[in-house]
Amino acid sequence: MTDTSVEEMEKAFQQFMLGDEEINPVTENNDEIDRKNAAILRKAQNRCWSIFNLFCCIVETEWFELDNQMLDVLESKKVIRSRILKEGTILNEIAEQRNTFHYQIEAEYCLDESFLSYEDVSNTLSHDLLRHESHMKTLKKLLSNISELQERLNRILNDAMLRHFELKFCLVNDSSTKAMFLFDEMNIIFKMLSRELYRKQVLLKDMFESNNDDVLKQNDDLFETCVRTWSRVSEESCIDMAKTNNILRKSHRTK
Repeated sequence: MTDTSVEEMEKAFQQFMLGDEEINPVTENNDEIDRKNAAILRKAQNRCWSIFNLFCCIVETEWFELDNQMLDVLESKKVIRSRILKEGTILNEIAEQRNTFHYQIEAEYCLDESFLSYEDVSNTLSHDLLRHESHMKTLKKLLSNISELQERLNRILNDAMLRHFELKFCLVNDSSTKAMFLFDEMNIIFKMLSRELYRKQVLLKDMFESNNDDVLKQNDDLFETCVRTWSRVSEESCIDMAKTNNILRKSHRTK
């Protein structure tokens, strides 16, 4: 037996007695790969939650807020329209009695039980017509803003889809499963918002077109329908608010 063989046997016996076993290089490499894969998985999972939270935040604090503002403008416009129609009627009545300097009208149009002249009512009507036009411009601006916001949500959803596929190919635990389904839930909300936005675009398009006519001769039924059905909780709404709120609440939780 050679000296080399003896040394190897002594070394093996020493390692056996001391429990000093050599680490298998293959096992070491596999552990390193597992650690790297776990890090990649955590990064993709955290990115999914980050995108989901951003998406939900925009829906709650920006999309819904713009929608609320548009409803506020419509309701204010409704009050102005009712005033304009009454003022137009009063002007017509006064015009028929031009031979009188001042004209007594119904108490609801009087100031301190005094009289209003043709010029008083005409000036008030002009002011309300300007406000009416200003409200129309505001609605167009808000509609443009919410359309741009919808495009932004679409870009965020595209980013989420990429993270969704990343998780799909390295799915290993329950946490990553939950993160993967966040894309599906964002997609559900996005589709509802898209349909709702289209519905409201049609409502405003019809109203804007009717506004090209004399406002005193417009059909109020169209405008009343727009105001009555505008809310996202109305029967005509394309948004299931119960389902939407249930999804949005997930963004308030920790992942």
